[in-house]
Amino acid sequence: MEKIRIMMLEDVPFDAELAERELERENIPFSSLRVETEAEFRRGIHEFEPHLILADHSLPSFDGKSALKIARQEIPQVPFIFLSGKIGGEFVTEVLREGAKDYVFKNNISKLPYTIKRALDEVEETRDLERAARSLEKREAQLRLITENIQDMVMQVDGQDQIQYLSSSIFKILGYHYQDFLEQPVSKFFQLVHPQDTDHMTLALEGVKSSSASAREEFRCQTVTDDYHWLESIINPFLDENQNENGFLLVMRDIDSRKKVEFQLARHRENLENMVEERTRELGEINRQLSQEIEVRKKIYRSLLNNEKRLESIINGSPIPTFVIGTDHEVVYWNQALEKFTGIKKKDVLGTTNHWHVFYPEQRPCMADLLLEDDRKGIFKWYSTKHMRTKLVDNVYSATGFFPKLKDGRWLYMTAFPLLDSEGKVIGAVETMEDITREVEYKEELENSLEEKEILLREIHHRVRNNLQIISSLISLQSNRSDDEETLHLFRKTRNRIQSMALVHEKLYQSRDFTRINLAEYIQDLVVNVLRSYEDSRERITLEMDCEPVWININTAIPCALIINELVTNSVKHAFPHDKTGKIIIRLQERDGQIIITCTDTGVGLPQDINLRDTSTLGLKLVQALTEQLKGKIKILTTEGTSFEIYINSGGMDPLVN
Repeated sequence: MEKIRIMMLEDVPFDAELAERELERENIPFSSLRVETEAEFRRGIHEFEPHLILADHSLPSFDGKSALKIARQEIPQVPFIFLSGKIGGEFVTEVLREGAKDYVFKNNISKLPYTIKRALDEVEETRDLERAARSLEKREAQLRLITENIQDMVMQVDGQDQIQYLSSSIFKILGYHYQDFLEQPVSKFFQLVHPQDTDHMTLALEGVKSSSASAREEFRCQTVTDDYHWLESIINPFLDENQNENGFLLVMRDIDSRKKVEFQLARHRENLENMVEERTRELGEINRQLSQEIEVRKKIYRSLLNNEKRLESIINGSPIPTFVIGTDHEVVYWNQALEKFTGIKKKDVLGTTNHWHVFYPEQRPCMADLLLEDDRKGIFKWYSTKHMRTKLVDNVYSATGFFPKLKDGRWLYMTAFPLLDSEGKVIGAVETMEDITREVEYKEELENSLEEKEILLREIHHRVRNNLQIISSLISLQSNRSDDEETLHLFRKTRNRIQSMALVHEKLYQSRDFTRINLAEYIQDLVVNVLRSYEDSRERITLEMDCEPVWININTAIPCALIINELVTNSVKHAFPHDKTGKIIIRLQERDGQIIITCTDTGVGLPQDINLRDTSTLGLKLVQALTEQLKGKIKILTTEGTSFEIYINSGGMDPLVN
């Protein structure tokens, strides 16, 4: 049992001890707090939170009557008992009227335990009553809300045919106020019933009263605007709290809209019967047409069924390993080629989602699964790895990759594409695979062989370049034994020609591509080497180059090299006599399928009637011969200095020269 917290307003400790001793004698569990002043009393109310207050009527600085007033304001539910030496009858009457629960005289303190128990019991009873009252009020409020918000009208009539309850929904339905019918005879309401419906409603009420059985009726009721409104009623006997019949309960539902519809339907029924008869004749014709259409559809179905079987046969008989999954990722087709390739039987995988076993040791999505989910990022994530390459063309994904689980490792080329219905909706996905292990191995062998050949070709170019360099060095050594300027010039020209060919091979073995050479880079190195071989020309001749990148093969590069070598050498040797200064301009461009090489100098120029075919100069004859070898043409301009324009067909056709 919980301890009772008792606060005592008492200035004599001995009297407080006497009260506590009486409570202990009666085995009442309690804890106590003694206060003397108003401040202590107020603090005790909030901090001690007493279950009961014992108060002397008079203290030096405070009194029980004031304490009662404070307690009634702060904690009115806590019993307040006066415990005093003597108090008059008028005082007792006054404090009991003001809210004191009881009083006990100190000279009769043995009554205190009984008085406390009785006061606490009364408080508990009061609390129980309050809780019950609140529960009842809550239930009544809920019932009131239900009846007030219900769309139907509810009427309760007692045994004397007096209306005891009528829901406010009568106003919404008929326009009357429910107060006008309360405590009135039920006949007042029945005066509103349509005369044609009064008799059967009266009989229904009498039947409920006599048989205690429910009744259901439909009737018309007059509204406040003198119209009639159709209602459906359910009449039940009303039972009181003792389950005895005490009148009846009438629940009325608004069915006016439904009845109007029924009347409209009745009016249309006759027309409908005529229409049905006419429609029946039409349906006979339609049925005949439908029968024909059904036959056509059966033929189409059989055709589709045959097509499906044919498609299944095609897929099953295809030599390409293939499987098909539906929108639920379950396998619907698994052809024989895939059975043979993987060793997994169709019966073990159809209707399951275990197709990943073909490729992977652990479960993960296949390309068809990702395609079905339209997960492009997932496809490129899973199928773009070190051993996998993916691409997308026209909504068909393909991937090439190595699968170590398949037959001791296999290279596969896989494709996945969606299956669409006639409306373009995805209904599944197809994935095929092709074993390309032999092709990959052959490609690797071919690449290895090609690499070996490239190494060999680079070595050949290197040796050719070295051999040509040796020849050039031998010619240079031989030229050192001669003092004749013309002989030295011939040696120098021969050496430059050899070096121009050696430079081609040097460019090729330094390049990654042995099939072609960048002519622009080559010309720059070639011309610089030619000018460097004539030491006296460095101060007198300025070089200007404007070369676009043009790629040519070795068969074209060597003749071009010799042509440029001869033209530059000729300009250095003959265009600037007697220490004359000037400029050599080299241009390279590609226009309309032609390679155009222009070599211009600002020197003394050539004779106007020069003919390259009849010239006695070996260098110019060589230029003419090499140009013809390349199926090119040459133009000579002698307006200011000399300009050679060489036209070579870069596309293998004869060049067009204006």
